[in-house]
Amino acid sequence: MTNQPWLRPTAVLFATYVALLGAATFWLAPVWHEWDWSVFQYLSNRHAPAFATSVAVVDLADYDERAPSRDRQTIAKFIDGLRAHHQHPKAVMLDLYFESICASGDPATCRPDAVTAALTKSLDAAAGADPRIAVYATENPIGTQGGGQIDAAFLNALDRDNVYDHLSAGHTILQLAASDGVFYQRCYRIPQTDSAGNVVGTQDLWALAYRAVMDAAGDRLPDCDKSQATQTMEAVRLGPQPDFAQSVQRVTLPQPFPSGVDFTDKYVIVATLEKDLGPLHKGAAPRSNPELLAWALSDLLEHKNSEAGYFLPLPANEMLAALVAVFAALTLVAFIAVFQGLRRLQLRSLRPYLPWIAAGAATAFAVAAFGALEAWMLFAKQIQPQVSLVVLSACFAGGLCGERGREILLEQSRTIDASPEESNDYDVFISYAHEEFTWVYENVFVPLKDARTADGRKLEIFFDTSSIRVGSGWQDKISLAIDGSRFIVPVYSETYFKRPYCRFEIKRAHRKWIMADESSRCVLPVMRGKPVILATVDDIQAVSIDEQPGLVAEIIAKILAGLEPKPLATPAQGASTT
Repeated sequence: MTNQPWLRPTAVLFATYVALLGAATFWLAPVWHEWDWSVFQYLSNRHAPAFATSVAVVDLADYDERAPSRDRQTIAKFIDGLRAHHQHPKAVMLDLYFESICASGDPATCRPDAVTAALTKSLDAAAGADPRIAVYATENPIGTQGGGQIDAAFLNALDRDNVYDHLSAGHTILQLAASDGVFYQRCYRIPQTDSAGNVVGTQDLWALAYRAVMDAAGDRLPDCDKSQATQTMEAVRLGPQPDFAQSVQRVTLPQPFPSGVDFTDKYVIVATLEKDLGPLHKGAAPRSNPELLAWALSDLLEHKNSEAGYFLPLPANEMLAALVAVFAALTLVAFIAVFQGLRRLQLRSLRPYLPWIAAGAATAFAVAAFGALEAWMLFAKQIQPQVSLVVLSACFAGGLCGERGREILLEQSRTIDASPEESNDYDVFISYAHEEFTWVYENVFVPLKDARTADGRKLEIFFDTSSIRVGSGWQDKISLAIDGSRFIVPVYSETYFKRPYCRFEIKRAHRKWIMADESSRCVLPVMRGKPVILATVDDIQAVSIDEQPGLVAEIIAKILAGLEPKPLATPAQGASTT
């Protein structure tokens, strides 16, 4: 296997990229994750759904948590009232918790009271009606402790025998992220246990709004895990509270069914507005959980009916790895293209910054391309919510590409047999010993400065006036300037060949002279006196100005001739042009 000098530094930079990306992924996750969600919220909340006319709220105005039997009696009479008035809502959602009547007694001997038995009878009658009245109840898998962990003890305390086993169930865990926006998880997978506490299966608990809309449309609910619903968050912007308030009907035990109201084809939420505030609220205008549920329903109905203003978040983890890799690779390709293209331009003093200019341009291009992808997805009503890691990946790739470009320029500037750049930042580079500055300025620089090309342009001249050079940075600067000059005019003298920087410059110029076309005559020395020329460059013809006083004028004429555009080749005399 041949030794590739570029392989090791490239591998080091790639390992650095992986390390940086790993650190961003795991250590900085809380920072970029929060930023991503704020962007996601902004995008998804750009349009508030119109409050659906098919959503109605029934408020248990005389609800008293100390008298659960009375509340169950009111609910039973309301459900019976729907059948009595021949009204057929799409769904009735009981946004309340029904705790077991045997919570403090022995389930084997516990018997429901007359009111609970009446509620059970009403639920069964609704399920058996023609057409069926779909009744749902709320299960809270998180319980009252929060923290995101499923609370099995809380679920076991619910009245399954008399309520939950007689209807469908869903959850309304709605998190109010701001006064005008809400997020909720679409589905929870609940483990089922036996009497010994062993897990014997699972149950999918869907969001109440999502399940009711899917059931009403006759759509089959997908599997919670296969649909990745546990990773999918719905985002809803809340509209004005007066829109919601107009949908509210108050009922009490003396009047359990509102008069003059038709609930047919409506989604009816039965809840307690005064007692049931959302889990989070902001400012002086808290939103109750039934209102959040009503807006979630309106959002889903608008999405299902018209697609207007609804944005579907794509499963982030499925796309994130691919997007990170794709846009890092795009940054690399863009850097190579920009870097190679800029190397041939007149950059002059900016040439040392060429790698970072190319890196910045490549990163900006990749980020802009990613922004265009996000914009297209937004136009298609979809959102890829995890954007920070992709942008960081492009920035890391761009920065490391810039570092690699800097290394390449450094290697070329210090390698005497490397091919020079094919750029012409300058027309002329003057190399001289700084002890002879006055003579060189008056006899070489000024005549060159006064010269004009055929089109009247002044010459671009590199004439370094600095006599103090510290460190290795000057070598890079001088090497790039020599490589980027069309002609080099060294001023030979006894002092010239004694100076280290002069020897460096003439060796670099000699390299360019060797690499260039033989007829280019790119190195044109001006010799003062009879100095001993460095053996490594004595194959470049040099003439003493003491013997040929018009030497500088001749050199200027050669430079101007060399800078004129080459004429297009013409057909040989007598040759056919067709």
